[in-house]
Amino acid sequence: METTTTQSRRLVLAVADIAGFARRCKTLDDQEVLTALDRFYEAVGEQAAQVGGTVVKCIGDAVLMTFPIETAQAAVTALSEMRSILNRDAMNPILKGGEVHVRIHCGPVACGEIGPKGAKRYDVIGNAVNELFMIREKGVTISPAMQDLLAESH
Repeated sequence: METTTTQSRRLVLAVADIAGFARRCKTLDDQEVLTALDRFYEAVGEQAAQVGGTVVKCIGDAVLMTFPIETAQAAVTALSEMRSILNRDAMNPILKGGEVHVRIHCGPVACGEIGPKGAKRYDVIGNAVNELFMIREKGVTISPAMQDLLAESH
């Protein structure tokens, strides 16, 4: 059995997802959806990388990202700009007429390479990740914990 090396870290966590994704996909063929999702994933990844972010995984129409805690303010700014850019991308059929929502949180996580033997990938696990996915507001939502972090850094 392979051993997994993990570490505990405090990170900024964010998820971007497309509202009404399943409804819009009904009018597209599977290849169009695949191509459009790839374009969405790439755009999110490029924006996140500009401020040291990492795309952890893509889950259907959602992208989970992490950022170093010291880049909290830059991450919020980049994620807000990313949302604006994506919401104007009328050429992407899965975004046309829809809206990208971004939720931002922070907290301690366990992170490292996990998964089946031969296919391990970087992931983050913890209550902070669960809390991020329980945020249901629309637009750009900054959790109370993230608001506290931003206030501390000023």
